[in-house]
Amino acid sequence: MRSIYSIMKQMPILFFKSFYRILFLSVVTFVLSDSGNAQVASPAFRAKTIQFTEEEIKPTLDGFVAQSSGNFNAISTSAELKRGSGFNREIYLTYDLSTLTIAAKSAKLKIFCQSFDKFGDLTVSVYCLPEYQTTGLTWTTRPAVPAAIATLLINQTEHANTWLECDISSSLAAVLATASKKVTYVIKITAGNDALLRFAMSENTTLSPTILLSDEDPTNGGVNSTIKMPTLFSDNMVLQRDKPIKVYGEVLPNLPVVITFDGQTYNAQCDANGKFSTLLPIKSASASSYILTVAANNEILTYKNIVMGDVYLCGGQSNMAMYVSGSNADQVANAKADANYPNLRFFEVAKIVSGGVLINAKDNPWKSALPDRIVNWSAVAFFVGRDLHKHLNVPIGLINVSHGGAPSDAFISPEAYANDPVLDAAKRPNATGIFSYYQSPSSLYTAMISKVAGYPIKGVLWYQAEANASFWQSYKTIFKGLIKDWRTQFNEPTLPWLFVQLPSFDPGGDATKLTWAETRDIQLQVWKEDPNTGMAVTIDLGEATNIHPTDKYTVAKRMLVQVRALVYGEQITHKSPIYQSHEVQGADMILSFDNLGSGLTAIKPITEFEIAGSDKIYKPATATLLADNRIKLTNATVPNPAFARYAFLNFPTVSVFTTDTLPLPLSPFKTESGGTLSISDFNQNGSTLMVYPNPTKGILNIKKRDEPKKIEIFDLNGAVVFQGDFTNKIDLSFLAKGFYFLRTNLNQTVKIVIE
Repeated sequence: MRSIYSIMKQMPILFFKSFYRILFLSVVTFVLSDSGNAQVASPAFRAKTIQFTEEEIKPTLDGFVAQSSGNFNAISTSAELKRGSGFNREIYLTYDLSTLTIAAKSAKLKIFCQSFDKFGDLTVSVYCLPEYQTTGLTWTTRPAVPAAIATLLINQTEHANTWLECDISSSLAAVLATASKKVTYVIKITAGNDALLRFAMSENTTLSPTILLSDEDPTNGGVNSTIKMPTLFSDNMVLQRDKPIKVYGEVLPNLPVVITFDGQTYNAQCDANGKFSTLLPIKSASASSYILTVAANNEILTYKNIVMGDVYLCGGQSNMAMYVSGSNADQVANAKADANYPNLRFFEVAKIVSGGVLINAKDNPWKSALPDRIVNWSAVAFFVGRDLHKHLNVPIGLINVSHGGAPSDAFISPEAYANDPVLDAAKRPNATGIFSYYQSPSSLYTAMISKVAGYPIKGVLWYQAEANASFWQSYKTIFKGLIKDWRTQFNEPTLPWLFVQLPSFDPGGDATKLTWAETRDIQLQVWKEDPNTGMAVTIDLGEATNIHPTDKYTVAKRMLVQVRALVYGEQITHKSPIYQSHEVQGADMILSFDNLGSGLTAIKPITEFEIAGSDKIYKPATATLLADNRIKLTNATVPNPAFARYAFLNFPTVSVFTTDTLPLPLSPFKTESGGTLSISDFNQNGSTLMVYPNPTKGILNIKKRDEPKKIEIFDLNGAVVFQGDFTNKIDLSFLAKGFYFLRTNLNQTVKIVIE
């Protein structure tokens, strides 16, 4: 086989421009965190007296070696990893560290996974080959690699179209000790077959694989500073306008603390545990630059360039975490062309897992919007924040607390579970392995939310539920419990909560299990029941096999009108149409709707409605949009319609929208009605009602003091699963394993478990 050098000599000069690249460096100054190596901890604190510096380095050479083609290939914007019979591929990335301007002590590799064609877990390993020369590389001559220096556990659901990162600090000293200071990292799939991964390479300047080096010692457990402030306190921070300004932190027990802000001095006192907290006077919105100082024990911390504005907490899982760079090409261009806003600022709470491994990441301090920065900001948060900033002309702060693959259960505080037996019964069991760090109940509250809880905010932007869809029966309890908990943690009983209803998606498996449809219906119920929530319907924006749809700007526009109406009281059309009521006229069912905006229209023939008789066997309905915005449904095989539903599939098409300037889709719905049990209905009266055995495998015995006449049993979603006359023994073997609630007509309620 010819060497890569001999091949390259015969290629046009364009090949060389594609293959060899200029080394890019950027220097950013950060503030050192003293949170040490803890992954799950109480609020992180940063001592602002010590700084460290970071440099980013792009590859000088990259490519892949393929078993099928037999040689090292020059590539353009992407490269592939594959593991399977006869089609193996590995990626090689070469970096030159000789031009470093810092004494680097730690490093991490960041690579962008563009696509992933297989469900399930894969293990991707990273290997280090100091000073390896790529000339002559073929599949048969490729070098043996030493032990892996990093391992990523990834899967399609969480990691397609997202950045992955891993710590490669262990290789740094050896590389810097070489004469050339050049290093090649080899990336390959080491567990899991027949999968194809595609990664962005350095020709893709926005998503180029990057080494981030730091002069911080990775063994440093923290800075020995007297004053410790939450990481939210940094230069460029945004404080919430029109609310008391909360300044809080830790010093030493019983010490006085002196705070200055806007030329005024305030005194605080540490308690016996060294904690202090004080409220400064309310200030209105201002882009003027304020300075905050905190002094104690002969030390002073100074925070500069502070502005007053509106702060939004942006939470959820991967669709909220998804970067601007993951949006479609037009939206990335839109974002970068309109991203220079000094008073639009972003703070990111560090994730605890990336690429399937624990990471010791630090919170990213407040930074202003610039084109080269916002590509790594949450797309939904950025688009909402930017357009809101332009509309209000006040500073906007965005705090990102999202984490890929996370269920809502993980964001709820331990105290909320402890104080609410219904919520506690509804939570998912603890996860195992790597997932235990971010999928177990309260894990992300402890690791992420506790860092920002109590910081005054204007509202919450939330995009989540994908990870709860498989447990949709308990999701209503969990979602309402989450909202209630955060309102408690932020001391805002009516805190506005703006969320995205799940888009369409095909999760695969049994098509009769309408898990995503049921989850959307629960989100609709929560929105209807809580006047301080807003819901952006996105049923038309999903992609069948991509759980991370790339149209994030339309999502943001629909969230923004919710924000403007709910938070700021603007009289604008913001609610999607929803089902209101129906009447039966012979064999026809006539549906009426709320939130009509300027009226309804069908963008294509309406095929998404179904009707059913009392048997609840649904059949496609012929739908006619009437002049008065009602919709008539009929099916000749359903002469006595009783129920209807619209777009009630995991991945439906939709046709009904408002005719407004910003068209809003009709929310999916079903008209089925029945008794429901909410959290507020729970009334444990063990003294008058006893059930046993509990847990039960099927037969449930009931003893009572009073004389009930009726019994109802509800699942965790509040749906009736059994009702009938009172009896001392019930056979519940027809129910699936899980938690249920039994209620009598005397309002006696007990929790039962079927195992």
